[in-house]
This record gives sequence, C-alpha cells and structure tokens, in this order.
Amino acid sequence: MYQLCGTILKQVKNNPYLGVIISENLEWEEHILKITKKASSLLGLLRRNLRTCPAPIKRTAYCTLVRPLLEYSASVWDPHLQKDIVQLERIQSRAVRYITGDYKTHTPGFITNKLQELNLPSLEERRKNTRLVMLYKIRKNLLPSLTPDKFLTPVREGRRSIRQPRRYEGHVTAEPNKRSISMNSQCYVVPPSKTPQHMGSFFVKTPLEWNHLVESTVTAGTVEEFAHLLTSRSN
Repeated sequence: MYQLCGTILKQVKNNPYLGVIISENLEWEEHILKITKKASSLLGLLRRNLRTCPAPIKRTAYCTLVRPLLEYSASVWDPHLQKDIVQLERIQSRAVRYITGDYKTHTPGFITNKLQELNLPSLEERRKNTRLVMLYKIRKNLLPSLTPDKFLTPVREGRRSIRQPRRYEGHVTAEPNKRSISMNSQCYVVPPSKTPQHMGSFFVKTPLEWNHLVESTVTAGTVEEFAHLLTSRSN
C-alpha cells in the first residue's frame, strides 16, 4: 500500500503519463488501442474533407496529422508483440487507400507496392530508426537525463559476438536467429532478459540493432547525418 500526503493511492491496471498509457504488466495494448482509434477517426475526417484533393496533398495531410499520433514517444512503447505491430500498420494501409483513392483493389502486394511508390516506410521501420537516433544522442551525451556511462556499456575489445536470443511465442524482436558478429567497432553490451517485456524494451533491443549498423553509420558526425544514413540504409 502506497500513500501520498496521507492519501492512500488507488491501484489501477493502467494509467496515462505524459500522453502514454502505462500498464501494470508493461504491455502496450491499451496505449496502442487508444492511439489507433484516434488516428482512425482523424483519417476518416481527412477522407471526407480531402476526397477530391490530389494524392500529394493527401499524403502530406496523413504525414502531418495522422502519423504523428502513431509515433508520439514511440521509443518508449515500441511494441514487441506481433498483434500490436499489425494493428498499427493497418492504419497506414488504410492511409494508402485514402491517398490513392483505391478502395477496391485487393490483389496480393497492392499495399506494399503503393507504400513504396508513395515513399512511406513501415511504421515499424520508422520506430526502429527513431530508437537508433535516440541511442546516438545518448552516446553523444546530448540527453542530460540519459547519460551514456549509466545506460550504455561498451563491449570489450575481442568480445564482439552477439548473444543467442531467447524466444517467446508471439514476441517479435530485431535480434538475429543465430550468433553473428557485429558490424562496427562501437558496440554495446546487450543486457540479458528473462521476460518478453524486458527483451522488447529500449535498452535491450536498440543496442543489439546498433551493433548491426555499419561503421560509417555509427561514426557519423552529427545527428542529422546519422539519421540520413539510417534512412538511406532502409531504402
């Protein structure tokens, strides 16, 4: 039992904090349900009001008004469950039909091809790049509240292999399926995990993804250059 100024605090299953719903089990289903519902409603509004506009304007409206709802503070809650990832991508798939005005074509690969034509990377890929940019800022000591000496442990020279990952049913991770050698000299230790929630957290999966970046990317001189190299690598 916890008290604050003599008042017993009520125990709840989830609670919003700075726009992010945090659940007691550290899953993000409630938060994702909230933002996808809001994004879906706004996308419907754009569809009704911009129906006759050209595709570039519709795309700009989506990227400016809808997509930010799906990415706010994503470095914190980037989901590790496939069902949550799919739920987020469904909004962007609907956005493709809104932008192109094609609600009838259902041939395999239609959405994928249109995403490429419209230069709309998957939301999962964008969240990954956002996390990597944040790690870059941490290692450069650009975020005073997240100092590198406290949160990042460099890999000692001669020990640059990556651990064999644990696997959980329905759990998605960027970790490789087998042991491999990292691709740069600025590697960080990947903390061991005993739960899928911890494995899917920022300071576990992001260093592992960082270790797989090429040398020219991790040694970029500025945040802007690093972000550009990430985008080039993704395309």
